[in-house]
Amino acid sequence: MSADVLAIVFQHVGWLDQPTLAFAVPSVCRRWRDVCRSHVLGVDISLKMVKEIQSEEEEMAPVFVRDYLWCTAVVATVLAIVHRFRSVRSFALKLHSQIPAVGVDVVASRCPNLTSLSLAKCSNVTNAGLAKLVASCPNLTTLNLNRCISVTDAGFATLAAGCPNLTSLNLGGCCNLTDAGLKKLAAGCPNLTSLDLMECKNVADEGIGMVAAGCPKLTALNLWGCANVTDAGLAKLAAGCPNLTSLNLNTCPRRHRLWAMMRLRQVARA
Repeated sequence: MSADVLAIVFQHVGWLDQPTLAFAVPSVCRRWRDVCRSHVLGVDISLKMVKEIQSEEEEMAPVFVRDYLWCTAVVATVLAIVHRFRSVRSFALKLHSQIPAVGVDVVASRCPNLTSLSLAKCSNVTNAGLAKLVASCPNLTTLNLNRCISVTDAGFATLAAGCPNLTSLNLGGCCNLTDAGLKKLAAGCPNLTSLDLMECKNVADEGIGMVAAGCPKLTALNLWGCANVTDAGLAKLAAGCPNLTSLNLNTCPRRHRLWAMMRLRQVARA
């Protein structure tokens, strides 16, 4: 049986769940491992690590020792997965905020074919880590950086320069994003159709205006909690994004929400 056929079998056999495909199958023999490494492209790996006490010994250990053991286990798991699937296209790290930056570095260096990545709530992801990711994975189309609070405008500028094919970007809770960073993203990622800016409290009308001018394909925008966005920014948004079908303005001042609905209706009728 050829490698191509074997890969198809792996991906379509119903009882092969993701943990089995990630760990058990590549361990059977060298050929199966090589097939997984080079041919299995459609696996959606979602690694969710929860920090729990495993035994009485660990419970009695100092906190820093438990943290070290837990972080070491996370990195070992990430290494094991990317070693088996170097051609993987989708990876989700739904992890405790203490995930070490080296875990992200491993994914970036070993998975150059990534098109979808979630680093939601990985607060230890920094500008430097994001730069490595961008350099290694230029084909990203979907990226979730929700609550990656250590990334600043400099990191977002690097992202914009290196990932022009992004269509979906989640920056919810990225408290260090300002209009300056949003301007770079709007200019560098013109294909964005979905943008989440929930609780990006430093984003204001200028940044939204840049999004309206640079991302005409936008269909979904989340401005929940963006209190600095006013009628002026929404006017630019309505004029520049005629394809917008989903706009979340919850917690924004009521008058802005009402004005936005009326203005978008006018644009839709025109």
